[in-house]
Amino acid sequence: MSILSFYRVELGRLLRAKMTWLIIALTLAAAAAPIVTGFEYSSSTQFMNFMGVTNLSGGAGGGILFVLLTLYELSKMYEKHVDTIVEAVSDPARLYCARVLALLTAAVLAVALTVICLLPYGLVKLGYVFEAGFYFSSFALFMLCSILLSILLSAALYALTRRASVSFIIFLLLALAITISEKFSDDHLVKWLMPQIRYLSDDFGNSMMIWLYSYSRFIWFFIFGGLLVLSLLGIRRYGKGLLGSFRINLKHAMLPVIAILLMGAGVYAYAHQPFYDNSPPIDYDTFYGTDEEEPTDLFLLGTELDIEIEAARGSLRGTAVNTVENRAGRPVLSTVAVNTGYTVEEILIDGLPVPFVDLQNDTNGEKEVEFTVPAADGAQTIAITYGGRYKMWTLLKGWGEGSEGIFPRYVSLGGSSLYPRIYVDRDEDIRTKGRLTLPEGLTPVTSGEINTVLSTDDRAGTKTWSMDNEGASMVLEAADYVQRSLTAAGLNIEFYYNRKHEAVMEEIGAAELMEDVISFCTELYGPLPFSEDIPLKLIQSTAYGGGGYASFNLSVMNESTFSPENLGDLEIGASSQEVLAHEIIHQWWGLFAHCIDLEDTWWTDEGVTTFTTYLFVRDRYGEDYANQHYVEKWEAAVAGMLENFYYRNPQYLDILPEQYVAALEGRDWGVQMYDMTALMIYNAGRLIGMDNVTEALSELYETASSNQTDVTFPDFLDKTGLDRKEIAID
Repeated sequence: MSILSFYRVELGRLLRAKMTWLIIALTLAAAAAPIVTGFEYSSSTQFMNFMGVTNLSGGAGGGILFVLLTLYELSKMYEKHVDTIVEAVSDPARLYCARVLALLTAAVLAVALTVICLLPYGLVKLGYVFEAGFYFSSFALFMLCSILLSILLSAALYALTRRASVSFIIFLLLALAITISEKFSDDHLVKWLMPQIRYLSDDFGNSMMIWLYSYSRFIWFFIFGGLLVLSLLGIRRYGKGLLGSFRINLKHAMLPVIAILLMGAGVYAYAHQPFYDNSPPIDYDTFYGTDEEEPTDLFLLGTELDIEIEAARGSLRGTAVNTVENRAGRPVLSTVAVNTGYTVEEILIDGLPVPFVDLQNDTNGEKEVEFTVPAADGAQTIAITYGGRYKMWTLLKGWGEGSEGIFPRYVSLGGSSLYPRIYVDRDEDIRTKGRLTLPEGLTPVTSGEINTVLSTDDRAGTKTWSMDNEGASMVLEAADYVQRSLTAAGLNIEFYYNRKHEAVMEEIGAAELMEDVISFCTELYGPLPFSEDIPLKLIQSTAYGGGGYASFNLSVMNESTFSPENLGDLEIGASSQEVLAHEIIHQWWGLFAHCIDLEDTWWTDEGVTTFTTYLFVRDRYGEDYANQHYVEKWEAAVAGMLENFYYRNPQYLDILPEQYVAALEGRDWGVQMYDMTALMIYNAGRLIGMDNVTEALSELYETASSNQTDVTFPDFLDKTGLDRKEIAID
């Protein structure tokens, strides 16, 4: 009989077995477990808190369950001692392959049923952010592939050992080694059982995770597939052991060749992955520029850019024309830094090609290209043509994938990842400007002036936009943005948020709220450091980008700021509007001034921001409302922490499971950062007057933002003239 004939028989037998359906039901239960228990990641994106957790739980739980089913099915014939009869009338290798194929089919059926059963919940849970394509592909890529790989590995181990218990132990050891080992903790490509997913974006796509884990699955299917082919040589023949069966099975000479080719292809694919560069561990002196740079005798007078981004392919191509002056009176060796995935194709100086050398010296996420600038009177133009597929800095490995790069629905680039950065001195009054071509569905936001449409190519489906920024740098964020123009306290504001959130933003009156909050904080702490001509650009960014960042006139906020979970988080606001107000206030405390204290580690931006939110709410709704929804909540949260047995008796934490200890400490840490800090500042106001406290905070902000220094808790005490004991929380 052929493998196909065996497969039809084995699949029918497998699907009639009660054990199979029990495993399928338990796999569905494993995927649904986080929903039933209410478990959620702290990422606050709906995709992560539904599809992320169900895929991780279903993949790991289903993988182990199907390993048990695989070992049970493969060993059953030998335990019942009918193998001699069966193998007398059928080829054992073909039968083995057919059984593995039947088990793989059962796994596909289990995941298909899981997808169907969880779909109604997903539609309700995710609401307006639901995406059918990502819903189905995520279960296929994360959950299904984990189970299929588990079956392949366990089947290969059983063929070699002929011991179900030994095979299961080896499987668990291998799975644990990859999952919990610090050596592999940051490596997505080795996570074959339980993907290391920390974030999933609701609004901006998850292309990086899809690309990474598609490639990872490609690697492991080759390796485990090769191992399974190799294990066919160990299938016992004529009552002989492993080595004897190997010698007999070697008559199939192509099996070891195929096995070596498959495993070799997997190893080669891992060694030559296209996502990360080869930068060594970070050199902090180089990265932070603590060493003084030698003068280059080249002076940059301005940069003109012409960049085209192919978002679907994750690549770009462009030309950067730098106008420079060689003030050395002799040829000068010059260097440009560019993303490690890009290739410098040509360098023209005043229209003439010059030789250059790509040093291939990946460092801090970029590489260098050297060329010589000839002596000349007056200005020269250095036109650098470059292009390629963006590569990630290895520093981002394991936590920052997707935060920067070129993706179909999101682009975030800056520095040498956007265009070659030339090592030259700079005059004060220079500009970086030019043209940027993007797919029609992406709206760019760059540092500097507002981007305007220069042209549209309907045939190519692209738009070309202007870019113009003071200085020698440019930062780009691009997505399917809705743009709102606002004015508050004499400051022009451009608010960009993903189109998916349009209804939510309208519902909570986000634009009007931003105007009110910015006016309030400007009066309280002073204006943000922008001119009226250059607008402040508030931008929603992907969940992969951490908490956000500020660059010149860009202020970027993580998409989870606007998620339903975060907008409903009573820890930082009594309503979605107040939560959003809290996040806007972080433009003052969190981006331009920082509360950091190495001794009083609970003293952070969050506490001061929470207190400022209280001040805003008190001004808007009155003192009674503010006290009810803020002060009373702070007091209740702090009282609950102080009354907790383990907080009062921390010595008993040593006998608790680590996971429970982490949960307790995380809860207490949140209370201390938000509630306790805000309550201590409020208590200071009750002692010396709220106006005096706000004046102290205003002066601390002005000093910290002007001098780029951190505000400590002793700084607050000195400014208010209070003693620590007077406002301490006992």
